[in-house]
Amino acid sequence: MKTALIHTGIITAVRGSKARVRLLRGEESCASCAAKSLCAPGRGEEVVVSTDGYKLNVGEEVELLVSDRSHRLAVLTMLVIPWSALAGTLALLLAFTNVAEGIAVGAAFCVMILCYVAAALLRPRIARELNFRLRPLVPSAEQ
Repeated sequence: MKTALIHTGIITAVRGSKARVRLLRGEESCASCAAKSLCAPGRGEEVVVSTDGYKLNVGEEVELLVSDRSHRLAVLTMLVIPWSALAGTLALLLAFTNVAEGIAVGAAFCVMILCYVAAALLRPRIARELNFRLRPLVPSAEQ
């Protein structure tokens, strides 16, 4: 897995092969990311990830790795698609219809807003595609 982002967190619960991790740091890398609302790895938020066979204890500090693929998917969903829809709608309306520029701009923004609404409604489904991998900071934690 090629890693795009790394976040640090603390284990708050372990159940079977899943661990709940409260994020401590990493928001620096997310501050400028257009997709931060999709994966939402802000300070104090919790995510559930697979333990990947590591023996983990509550209170243990770990790193969460976000794959490059997941990062690209989030950026595509929250940046590329909505802005492309805005530009495409504006271009099509101005080129092929006889509407005023103000109406075309308003309609283009409405289409972009619909893209964000769709992303918000599909967030649980999209979030399943976003992969966080866990890595203990102490190497001896492997099984």
